[in-house]
Amino acid sequence: MSYQDVSAAPPDEGPPPPSKADLYSYKFDTWYTSDPNAQVVCLIIANIICVFLLMALFGITGSLASEAGFNYYAEMAWMSWGQLSGTGGSPDGGLWGTRIVGVVCAFMGMFVFSLICAFIEEAINAKLESIRKGKSKVLDKGFVLIVGWSDRILPLINQLCLASESDGGGILVVLGEKDKEWMDGYLQDNVQDLMGSTIVTRSGSPIDIFSLEKVNARDARAIVVLSTIRDADESDSQTIRSVLALTAILGTPREDGIKGHVVCEICDIDNAEIVHLGFMDAAFAKEIVKPVVASDLTGRLMILCCLEPGIARVFAHILAFDFNEFYFKEWLGEGDPPYNMDLTGRRFADVCFMFEDAVPFGIRIADENKRSEDQSVIMVNPPGDTIIERGDQIIVIADDNDSYWPDKLQMVDPGMNPEREEQADDPVNLMLIGFRRDLDDMIAEVDKWVEKGSALMLFCDTPIPERMKALKAGGLEVEKLQNVVLHHFEGNPMLLPNLRDVEPQNYTGIIVLTESRDGVEGLSCDSRTMVTTLLIRDIQKQHAANGVLVSEILDPRTTELVKLAKMNDFICANDFVSMALAQMAEEEDIHPLVEDLFSPEGSEMHIKDILLYALPDENLNFWELVTRARNRAEVCLGWIRADEFENGAAVPNLNPADKQQRYTWSYGDQLVVLSED
Repeated sequence: MSYQDVSAAPPDEGPPPPSKADLYSYKFDTWYTSDPNAQVVCLIIANIICVFLLMALFGITGSLASEAGFNYYAEMAWMSWGQLSGTGGSPDGGLWGTRIVGVVCAFMGMFVFSLICAFIEEAINAKLESIRKGKSKVLDKGFVLIVGWSDRILPLINQLCLASESDGGGILVVLGEKDKEWMDGYLQDNVQDLMGSTIVTRSGSPIDIFSLEKVNARDARAIVVLSTIRDADESDSQTIRSVLALTAILGTPREDGIKGHVVCEICDIDNAEIVHLGFMDAAFAKEIVKPVVASDLTGRLMILCCLEPGIARVFAHILAFDFNEFYFKEWLGEGDPPYNMDLTGRRFADVCFMFEDAVPFGIRIADENKRSEDQSVIMVNPPGDTIIERGDQIIVIADDNDSYWPDKLQMVDPGMNPEREEQADDPVNLMLIGFRRDLDDMIAEVDKWVEKGSALMLFCDTPIPERMKALKAGGLEVEKLQNVVLHHFEGNPMLLPNLRDVEPQNYTGIIVLTESRDGVEGLSCDSRTMVTTLLIRDIQKQHAANGVLVSEILDPRTTELVKLAKMNDFICANDFVSMALAQMAEEEDIHPLVEDLFSPEGSEMHIKDILLYALPDENLNFWELVTRARNRAEVCLGWIRADEFENGAAVPNLNPADKQQRYTWSYGDQLVVLSED
């Protein structure tokens, strides 16, 4: 029996040697890339091969059969070269001198033709490069101009496209400091449906007069100036310079300057009024320039969400263009039916019952004697006996600007409201996790909304002396807080031991802020917030606590992940601020309206127990609920039914489609109203 000695086996010989084809290919690559004359040699060889190939083909076809010997080959070569070069190449006797001149002429023609081709190619490439770089001036009119590029660009464009969808689309012009080709590629990759709109991008500086001229800023119907720098002071400085360039350098607004209004994003509320300093007339300045303090807007909303869970979805419903929106309109009985009813002289209480496809909730007063320094008076939930005068506009929420009109008065009598007193608000124990520049404003805002005796815990990893110094520098005077007592805890909110030490299960409401960090994308900042919220919710679950948990996120892509934490509410800052900017771009009067709705003074949006308006298991339609709300000096906007959920969250139904349909109301249902408390 034999066997093979494995140890004696030949060693591995490695990969096989290269083939001749590989060697020739390698040598050719090396020669072509290293020899400066390689292209000329290749061209000569290619011509010789083509001449010999044509000679063979002409020989097969019997050309020049009358010739023989050297003359045959010479004439055959000449004819082949002539056909190849385009000089003719027909056998015309022994005129070789003429043929030599013809060859020279052919090369001269090639040279001149090549120059012409090169010049044409250069001109075409220059034009294409100009198109790619966006060097041409925008010639459109009546478009929305977006100045600046930030994380809010995508949700803002989406909202503006939604706003123009019913009109077949609109034109959006973007002026950013990034390369035009990059902006075009980014928008093509991330905006799936323009809904009929067209996006035009131009690269340039927002404070450069030539860039503003290039995007034809004067003929824009609205201009949105985005904040593009993380540092609040630096960002606001650039925003103010952009506004001054638009309202001063380009000419006098509404005359030889810009035709539309400017909506600008401001980072620090202390800088909100500075954007108006370029005008002599303060009232005219507020008519032209609408500052939106993004952090203040989201901060107020998070506070409201902490006190009334679900209010964020209500605001998103009326600020987003894919649901109901705000509309202002005067009804003078002009136009074709059904838009020709005159509401002049009517009481506001009657107007509330005259729109089948909209919900009236306010008046824009036109009387000069009633005007304030804002050049308009927005009355939200005015007294029922307020008379609509000529020039007054009715403010409604509706699906579209042409989807509603006044109709006959809906006469209903559902009887008196249930004898049930609204429960008084109790002091709350809140915790605010995270630290950011405008924290002093948030604390002051909390003090306005809560009852006396409330407490607020600040939990972050910023040392207490440092945070107190920052709060005082921001203008917070702790000793002047009337309703809330401030407490501090220093620690890392992403660490479970620190969270357990602060005992989140004992708080009635917790707000988790997302801290923006320089050079860090919103998605990465949201990751820290997600860890904190998941840990808090787990602690609350272990202790069977039902405190309200509200979180702020920056990137819309985090939305689906946030739902895993089963929070009571969350605010996507980029989405929400973009909604507000888009609304104000489409309707300039919405600016004071939004400020009014987010202010603790006057009427605000509230979500109230349905049992204040309906008995258990009582059947009422929308008009009857409107009557019950009017009995309490409130405006009913819609409801939130306990059995209607989407993605695990209750869905607000504002401006119901069928206002005659009756529902059976029970515990857990809620009414969305505008009221003064």
